[in-house]
Amino acid sequence: NAAMAEYGETDAFTEKLEYYQTYAPVYLTSLEGIRVGREMEVGYAIWGRATDVLGTEYNSDTVITTEDPSADRDSPDNSAYFYLNAEYSTLTGIVYRPHQTLSCEYDWTKSPVAEIYGDGVLLYSAPEFTMQSYDPVTFTLDVSGVKELRIFMEGGWRNNALDYFYQP
Repeated sequence: NAAMAEYGETDAFTEKLEYYQTYAPVYLTSLEGIRVGREMEVGYAIWGRATDVLGTEYNSDTVITTEDPSADRDSPDNSAYFYLNAEYSTLTGIVYRPHQTLSCEYDWTKSPVAEIYGDGVLLYSAPEFTMQSYDPVTFTLDVSGVKELRIFMEGGWRNNALDYFYQP
């Protein structure tokens, strides 16, 4: 808006603005046509803040979470589907252990699972998280040509939710 005020709204300016906007990141949670399973939350941190065990706070509007610790991989309940329509080339994100899990006083029965599929093909599987895991894991995926992106998540902290994905 400041640039428009200074340079005026010319056709050339508008054309350049539209061109450079194609380089701006797009959050998965802002895409239209999202289909979300009943155990998933998209763009909402269950505790109001999305913070990892090291205290790093993430944008709650971009977090994808699950509340079900024991999901059926074939059930759509623990998946979120995003329609990319082959319009994007790269997906970046961070997988992290939520701060709330520090208060878990029991052993985890299994490691949380986070997987990303492009048109039904596994593109990414997050590393195992344990009670000794503290460091977040960043990833970058090539999603060129992908029409439908599926994020599957299964919890490891019983009835606690997992705050897993942040799209920078």
